[in-house]
Amino acid sequence: MRYLKIVGPVLGVTFAFCLIGASTALARCAVVSVVGTGRWEFGCMVENAAAKVYIKVKPNGTFINAVTECAEVETYEAGERGTYTEEDCVKQTGEKRWIKVSKPGAGPFFKVGEALVPGETRLLLASAHEKFTIEAKPAGEAVNCESLSLRTDKAHEIANRIAGLVGLSHFTILYTGCSVTGNGEGCEVEGKMVTTGSLLGTDGFSTASGTAGPLLVLLEPESGKLFATIKFTGAKCTVLSTGLTGNVIGAAFTTGKEITAEHEVEAARGELHFTKSSKAIWTEVGGTLKETKAKLEVFGLTATLSGAATVDLGGGENWGEFS
Repeated sequence: MRYLKIVGPVLGVTFAFCLIGASTALARCAVVSVVGTGRWEFGCMVENAAAKVYIKVKPNGTFINAVTECAEVETYEAGERGTYTEEDCVKQTGEKRWIKVSKPGAGPFFKVGEALVPGETRLLLASAHEKFTIEAKPAGEAVNCESLSLRTDKAHEIANRIAGLVGLSHFTILYTGCSVTGNGEGCEVEGKMVTTGSLLGTDGFSTASGTAGPLLVLLEPESGKLFATIKFTGAKCTVLSTGLTGNVIGAAFTTGKEITAEHEVEAARGELHFTKSSKAIWTEVGGTLKETKAKLEVFGLTATLSGAATVDLGGGENWGEFS
């Protein structure tokens, strides 16, 4: 048996072609949906009992939902076993020839030349591309920050999650050059800085189908609802502290152009744009695409965040968000 590894240029997913005798059977190297149910390392070329991230499956599986497929294992007789006994991936009694895997390109996921192997990370860097504004509605209080950076003493990286092969990012933002309006005469942002808590970015889609439209990022606290605490100084400040809570949704760009499911590209520099119109995102949760709506509050009122950041990898590689 011989294997030929070929990288799909559109999906960024690695396939394995299994050649048996004079006939050719196409086997796909797929990411398992349940951690520990696989057999191989990335590309299905090296057996790895520790990772168990990938498995060889036959090409024609049954789609369970937008991101999960019930597939038949390719080498059952050779000892590679599945988890289920029928093509709906429900029953578990009898010969376990079927297994749940991620649909090719379920994503969106991060690609650096090839799709990042689950567990593989890249250092993330960021700076302000446009001024950031946090504005309360309808009162009009606003916090404006001229620049941002990522806290280097905290995790600041991108990775792909195994389940659904979804791109994740982890970082803590330091906004600087900050000022406030509408919070009393002479009131200032303490230290002219705002530091967020630990944030999680989850790649997602702008449509429920996951097949068209801009690629987005859901940005929310790693735990709880507190995005940041903003403190103020000045004798006439109306409030001296307010919590920024909830989540925001950004759109992926590169060289000023929006990245969509129909137009994906790798570049050395990416951009993340936040606008007042960003309202909903669909991300993979438990094997299905789930809608999450943008919801941000400051000064106890509904708020919006607008602005843009440039985003690079620490190693300077070309990279991108792909589906």
